[in-house]
Amino acid sequence: MTDRVFDILSRRKETAMTEYVFTATDGSFRKSCQGLRNTIVALGLEDCTLHTLRHTTASRLVQSGMSLYEVANILGHTNISTTVKYSHLANDQVTQKAKEILNNIHK
Repeated sequence: MTDRVFDILSRRKETAMTEYVFTATDGSFRKSCQGLRNTIVALGLEDCTLHTLRHTTASRLVQSGMSLYEVANILGHTNISTTVKYSHLANDQVTQKAKEILNNIHK
C-alpha cells in the first residue's frame, strides 16, 4: 500500500461511524468493490474496470524498474507469462533500459 493510499484510508477511518472503513448503507462491512466501480463511473472513466487498475499497476512497476518476478509476487501470479501480459512492456523502454545497463558495465 502506498503512503498516499494509507493516508486516504486513515482519514476515512477517522470519520467512519463504525469500525469499518468501507461500509454498506446499514453500517455493516462492505464485501464488494461496488464503491470503487461507482467512483470509476462517476469520474467518467469509460472502458476502465478494476482489472484495468491491476494492468496499470503492473505496467508502471515494470516501467519503473521492478522485475517481472517482483511484480508477479505482488500480484499473486504463479505463472510469469501472466505477469508479462499484465505489464505491457514497451519495446522502446526495454531497449533503452538494456542500452543503459550495457553502457554502465564498461564504466
